[in-house]
Amino acid sequence: MLKGTPLSMVPRKEYAKLLQQAVNRYGGSLLLAGRAGMGRREAASLVANMHQMPVFSPKLTSSYGIKQFRNDLKMVIQDAAINGKHVVYIIEDYQLLHDAFLQSINSLLSSGDIPGIFAAQEFDSFLVSLREQASQDAFQGDLYSYFIMSKFSTNLHIILILNVDDTNFSLKCSSNPSLYKECSIIWNEIWNKNALSQLSELILSRHNIKAANDILIAFGQIYHQCPSEIAPPAKYIRFIENYACILNKKRTAIETRSNRLKAGIGKLTEARESVSNMQKKAAKKSKLLAEKQSDADMALKAISQSMTNANYQRSDMEQLKLATVKENERIEKQKSLIDEQLREVEPVLREAREAVGSIKSESLSEIRSLRAPPEAIRDILQANAKRASAAAAPLAAWVRANLDYSTILERVTPLQKEKNDLIK
Repeated sequence: MLKGTPLSMVPRKEYAKLLQQAVNRYGGSLLLAGRAGMGRREAASLVANMHQMPVFSPKLTSSYGIKQFRNDLKMVIQDAAINGKHVVYIIEDYQLLHDAFLQSINSLLSSGDIPGIFAAQEFDSFLVSLREQASQDAFQGDLYSYFIMSKFSTNLHIILILNVDDTNFSLKCSSNPSLYKECSIIWNEIWNKNALSQLSELILSRHNIKAANDILIAFGQIYHQCPSEIAPPAKYIRFIENYACILNKKRTAIETRSNRLKAGIGKLTEARESVSNMQKKAAKKSKLLAEKQSDADMALKAISQSMTNANYQRSDMEQLKLATVKENERIEKQKSLIDEQLREVEPVLREAREAVGSIKSESLSEIRSLRAPPEAIRDILQANAKRASAAAAPLAAWVRANLDYSTILERVTPLQKEKNDLIK
């Protein structure tokens, strides 16, 4: 059963209307002849769902054969006849794997029965339900006829979809005359321009593509320019699908590249801002460095000047030291000379002190009492004072020593002062 199957395309309104009219008839079956890709299956499924009719269609497998096909038909017939439901059975030409499939469909359409499809035991299991329904419907006749005519034939709607491009299409129809005798035939081989535009817009919208109207018209023009034998509707659908896939791939590639470029631009912008900030910081640091360099140059200049001054001072100190050495040598020489002269005076002073020390107080009194020394004393003083007077001799020596000391003192005093100055 096909339930909730998504539609690959939206059928045209006029086409869906024809399907609806055919299905609404009791036992109405359809032969939809056309070309692949016209959307006949979608239209049939849509109409069935609108009338809340369950849709059945063979599900092919590698082992699918006549037995499986007849089992599917029995299930559909039972659902339509016993359960009293209107059932739509859709079968397409690619599902007709064997000629017997189409022959069975032809038999159903012509007589409402497929000989031998139900075994006697299988049919007997339906009798109780059929008897009750026949009684309710006041049916007069055998139950099998009621099963075929009143239930199965009126509730089952067979929709056969055949491709007119198939080389066996005419043979299939001629070999199974009930297809065109018992079915309403809807022949649809080509779309008009409006339908092509709508179909293109629908397919592109499913791929999230919004196309301009002139592009949609161009698609239809391309299709109509192609020879009909090589351009069935299915190829047009694939053409639009391929266009949408290629466009989305290109868009994805462009978006990926754009995002990569945007990311690269973002990195470049970030790098530029970073470089700009570093340049600003570098400018500030360059200014600070220039100031520090200026201070360093000034400090270096000051150090150089100090070193130059120190060199000058060191030279002056060396010269001063040399001059001091020379001056010390001169002072030492002068000091030695003064000491030598003082040593010469020292004996005289010592002799004078000894002479004065030997004078007695009586002798001094005697000398003081003489206002004018007698001539004899004067002579003694001028000659040998010691023999003439014991008091006069020492005094004479003292006087003479004082005279010598005075003479020497006049000569030594400047030397002594000079020595003291040199020592300071």
